[in-house]
Amino acid sequence: MSDALAEYANGLALWIGALLAMVLAHQHPPRSGARIFWWGATLGLALIAANEVFNIFDRIERAWGDDDYADLLFLCLTPIGLYAACSLEEAPRIAVRAMQLGFAFQCISDVIDLSDGDGFLFNYQIPGLEQNLMDVVTDISELIFIETYLFGLGCLLLNLLMRRLGLIGGTA
Repeated sequence: MSDALAEYANGLALWIGALLAMVLAHQHPPRSGARIFWWGATLGLALIAANEVFNIFDRIERAWGDDDYADLLFLCLTPIGLYAACSLEEAPRIAVRAMQLGFAFQCISDVIDLSDGDGFLFNYQIPGLEQNLMDVVTDISELIFIETYLFGLGCLLLNLLMRRLGLIGGTA
């Protein structure tokens, strides 16, 4: 698997996540807190997807410094967003578990990504792994956590639509 192909696959998955977040936003009344949250999530996911495809942060890195800072920032903000999403949507257990598992995979992926030996914050490398192999492992680990989050978002959307149709209890 080429590195560019994996980045495009991750970018596509993130664009799908942005689309799911946008659909979730439109399920709420205008100017509601939930709609604003989901529009923020849509914009955030679109930015991350654009970065994955167009390497925006790598280009900024040349001017400002290492992209490890952005990775750590996203890692720190993710649990807040996941908690808000699951709370706003009265998430079923399967969605909550998917989000928790996605965050665990994201943490593992970031440890792998930050150990690639070229980081400003973490300048070490996992012994025995070449740079090309590290790039592939990083891209695959990113795809795993992104897909897990997509499953969780899909569960949230399905749960919201089923509540709205009156197929399950809860508020819509």
